Amino acid sequence: MADARGRDDGDDGGGDGDGGDAVPRAWRRVRNALAAHAESARFASEVDESHRDRVVEALWFCLSVAIQRTQKSQNKRRGRRGGKRRNGDGGGGDENVEAFLKIVDEYVDRVREFQAACESAPNVAPPAEIYNVDVRKFKLGDDEKVDAVLTSCPYPAVYDYLSFARKVRAGSGAVVKKSTSSASASAREATSAYVDVVVPGDRNWPKTWMEGEIGSRKALRSNPYEFAAVWQREQEDWLAVVADSLRPGGRAAIMVGDGANIDTRKSIVAAATKSGLLELGGATMKLTATMADGQTVYNQARTEHLIVFRKP
Repeated sequence: MADARGRDDGDDGGGDGDGGDAVPRAWRRVRNALAAHAESARFASEVDESHRDRVVEALWFCLSVAIQRTQKSQNKRRGRRGGKRRNGDGGGGDENVEAFLKIVDEYVDRVREFQAACESAPNVAPPAEIYNVDVRKFKLGDDEKVDAVLTSCPYPAVYDYLSFARKVRAGSGAVVKKSTSSASASAREATSAYVDVVVPGDRNWPKTWMEGEIGSRKALRSNPYEFAAVWQREQEDWLAVVADSLRPGGRAAIMVGDGANIDTRKSIVAAATKSGLLELGGATMKLTATMADGQTVYNQARTEHLIVFRKP
């Protein structure tokens, strides 16, 4: 479990050596207050039942983000002897309350901006349909094909998304009870299972939380000689779904960054071409700095590529 020092000792379960509570000590007051509020009569009276589970899920998500941000900040602050803060020593009290409320405000602002953009569009935007599934197992019907796909796939061996998600999920202590009403149950069908997954007391997470991640850093470490071939097969798998999901003439815009000594632009173009997509163009982005003598020097920011394809 990841503690306030950001260390991963391999335990993604619910125990952290402190009474089996995976939530950082400094955040438990906020966690407990959120759990109590979600079950309170006041909350039930203020939020329509058909949206109640969605709102609770959003609040737990905000708490997860707040905990993650504060832990990342604490990792950068070291004591005089270079030691990192121990679990629960940094932050706490009103400081963490304010951090949580700040994240909630940011979340609400983004939702309102999105709502305003939809309302200002010349045509009424249709209701969104959300599919929480591995894209490689996804398929649209013939009458469901889309005009465009906009996506940013994982970068090769840059992150371990699944293990990080397990840590944050276990560290939030989130608990969401599904409502039994038909209206609320229907509203929850399209939501993420992130806060519905029970945090185990050991490492036995559901299989979908342990396997199948595309281009993970762990995959490179475990088998560096086969990583490039596995990566390419993964790109071919998900881009085949993209090609199949587009109507004739439809377009796909893909953002991908470099990593693991793989030419990701070449990789994506090759995989997309194999599925029948035509490359229309793109751009490669590198952040640069100009020195006082006029020379241009590349900095350490990751190089990223934007590529646009069309289905014939």
